[in-house]
Amino acid sequence: MIKVLFVQSTLEKGGITNHLKSILYHLDRSKFEPVVLCLSKEKSNSDWQAIASLGVQIHQINTSRWESTAHVIKKINNELLVIQPHLIQTFTFRPSYYIGKYFSNQFKTLGVLSSNVIENYKDTYGKIIGKYIANKELKGLSMMHQTIAVANYLLHVFPALKLKAIQNGVPLAIESQFDYLQKAKFKQTLNWKPNENYFVVIGALRKLKNVGFIIDAFLQSNQSEQSNLVIVGAGPQQLHLQKKYHSYTRILFVGQQQNVHNYLMAADAFVSASLSEGMPLSVLEAMTFELPCFLSQIPAHQELQCEANNASGIQLFDLKDQQQLVQLFNHFSPFQHSYTFQTAVQMTQAYQKIYQEIYLNNAAQ
Repeated sequence: MIKVLFVQSTLEKGGITNHLKSILYHLDRSKFEPVVLCLSKEKSNSDWQAIASLGVQIHQINTSRWESTAHVIKKINNELLVIQPHLIQTFTFRPSYYIGKYFSNQFKTLGVLSSNVIENYKDTYGKIIGKYIANKELKGLSMMHQTIAVANYLLHVFPALKLKAIQNGVPLAIESQFDYLQKAKFKQTLNWKPNENYFVVIGALRKLKNVGFIIDAFLQSNQSEQSNLVIVGAGPQQLHLQKKYHSYTRILFVGQQQNVHNYLMAADAFVSASLSEGMPLSVLEAMTFELPCFLSQIPAHQELQCEANNASGIQLFDLKDQQQLVQLFNHFSPFQHSYTFQTAVQMTQAYQKIYQEIYLNNAAQ
């Protein structure tokens, strides 16, 4: 039995924790024993209970971002002495930095690179602090025994890292919820009009997601008088966007939702104008629900288009030419699309293979 310790800052709901949940849900418990360690105290928006319900032991050390490195390392070390993992897997900046730099000489370590961290952290923390944090994460990842990128394009962005690609996967359970022919029924559950089109945007409302670009293109299109644009999510730009577009009754801000699948099942199309992505789960889920997707022409979306085996279903637009998105809205007609994509089962199997390789290499030494 290989004991795998998954280290995260917190179990805050979102893409990173969804990634972890998928691995934990499909992990072969006859071969692997999962344990989770959280570095910080949980906030209200936590998936702690969902992960605990999978029968996973969760440890927490309640450190803050402002504690000294020595103090944090001591707390982590104390937990590792208790847990005694065969392998440690990390997600995000703090876990990857601490584990990679300070524990790779004692334990087998595996880091996950979930995005272009330089662009991601620049958007979140600003140019100077963002670059500093990204470099620290990359430093930690460079010291690990293996690093996994969630998309193939990241291998070319960070060639200095020992990267292998395992693309994000979609839970098979999603497919069983959905019947395209029942879309009118799904619309009714959200009090949507069955004879109108609904374009859905899902994600954190921050600069990197570029939601204002989508809204402006929608308002310029012929859809603005007969269809609806639904914005699902919250974030630092939420109040600004709501104030700017409050007079447009067909721009619907619904905030953060516990189950975005309800919106994807009812939607007629999915739209993303992101400036940067890792391998976006929201797009993968939209593909699972057979939606046409209007996506910005960035490396992650281009990779999805190639992998999806459906050029008409995923249509890309240039972020330098807003009229391209306007025209996609203008010429839209609802249509069901089938895609090829990796499932969460396949993703987890790929991780399990890596776990075994690392463990066997360690046992042979």
